Amino acid sequence: MLNSSHNTSRNEALGFDAGASSEFIETVRPDDGRLETLWVWLFIAAVLVIGAIGISIRTEPHVHMPSVQLNPLEQQLLTELSIAIQEIEFVTGNTGDWPNIDQLMMAQIPPFTHQSQTWRTIEKGCYLLVEATGMHGHFLLDLNEEARILFHESPIPMISECHDVSDWHRLDTLK
Repeated sequence: MLNSSHNTSRNEALGFDAGASSEFIETVRPDDGRLETLWVWLFIAAVLVIGAIGISIRTEPHVHMPSVQLNPLEQQLLTELSIAIQEIEFVTGNTGDWPNIDQLMMAQIPPFTHQSQTWRTIEKGCYLLVEATGMHGHFLLDLNEEARILFHESPIPMISECHDVSDWHRLDTLK
């Protein structure tokens, strides 16, 4: 009996009529993943924000390299000079005993064989294109220490050694 009166007082406390049916109807919302979707979207947003911050922190500042516009003849000469570096190193065995212009012409290494171009040796392993038809600039091939191809727009500067090329554009690194 004690249990029965206890249940009755509880039902009355909850607002149920003592004479009414003792059935209790509770609505249960289905687990449809709405809350889970919210958490997934928040996680994705957090990953994107953290990634963007990480990229911005690790990105190096962009260094503007001056651009050089080469006409088709100059582009062809640049290609020939890139190949000539390998050919000259192969012929000399990369010993540092670089040939002069006449030896390069006799070895038939382009671009030194072109009749429309005049090359001059600045120092051993350093060759300057002094004159060429159809070109608006001058090329310098330096094989000393590290092989490099340099370009200077006209007029040609006075150059006495291959190390004095601060105002020249290095083209072999623009690949």
